[in-house]
Amino acid sequence: TASAPPNLGLSQLTENQIKGRSFYDILGDGNSTKNSSVRSWTGAKAPGSGACVKEIKPEKDNNLAGQKKGRMETTPEKPRELKMPNSVFVQTEVRLDALRAEFQGLQKLLAEEELGLEQDEVFLGSELAELESTIEDAKYIRGCAESAHKDANHEMEKLARTEFMLEARQMKLLRDLRDIYPIRSLPNKVYTIRDIHLPSDVHSLSASDGLISTALGFVCHLVFMCSKYLSIPLRYRLVCNSSRSAVQDDGHGVLPLFKERVVEKEDLDRAIVLLERNIECLLLTKGFAFNPQSHILAKLDFLFVKLTEVQ
Repeated sequence: TASAPPNLGLSQLTENQIKGRSFYDILGDGNSTKNSSVRSWTGAKAPGSGACVKEIKPEKDNNLAGQKKGRMETTPEKPRELKMPNSVFVQTEVRLDALRAEFQGLQKLLAEEELGLEQDEVFLGSELAELESTIEDAKYIRGCAESAHKDANHEMEKLARTEFMLEARQMKLLRDLRDIYPIRSLPNKVYTIRDIHLPSDVHSLSASDGLISTALGFVCHLVFMCSKYLSIPLRYRLVCNSSRSAVQDDGHGVLPLFKERVVEKEDLDRAIVLLERNIECLLLTKGFAFNPQSHILAKLDFLFVKLTEVQ
């Protein structure tokens, strides 16, 4: 450590006397000579001080008494730390604790949000995969539906052709039946089948019992064949046996469709009514309107006309 020059008298000063005093005050106490010159050494430290001393040429100052000739410059010292009051310090600490707690809460909330985001990403990923799978299934189902629609259209076309062929076949068969059993209408509401007159009242004397039985046998066979060709079941079962035909009634057994002395009048009338109901069943099934009071042969002829000449 460099020491002060002997002419300054700094060696006689204690550390307590130097602390807190300026360099010029120290020089004034150490040497009372007004015109003494001051020298300093670069890099040397004044006793008890951390400042470096630089050499400055002495200047004359006649106006200031008691000052040394020359000026010494020192580097500024570090600012002293200011002491805070206890109340301010406590408030600051409380505020810092609150900020720390808030920061920790925000960190925790951020962690929860990140965790929730990761879970949402996983969930959305699974949902996306399921949605893609559903889309693929929908595409497959759509392809199958389109293929089934094409097949259905093809089958509908085939069905339409089949129905057309069936109707054409039925029309031909019915025309053949109409040719086999021609029905004609004569004046005075007289109807014949195969040129055999069938009166409205079978108990009248306008036709013999044999002709009436034969005509009823023709009607029974014609109705049975018409039901077969149209695939329409009859309400009452018919037994076709030419002039000895019959009709089966669920409540009365088998009723005769022929006229003889041994046949009861009520049974014959009941059998003719059931035969007429079978003809009406065919008309209603095909959706044809008719007159219930018309002759039995008139109803049957109207059915054939509608079926063979509707198109």
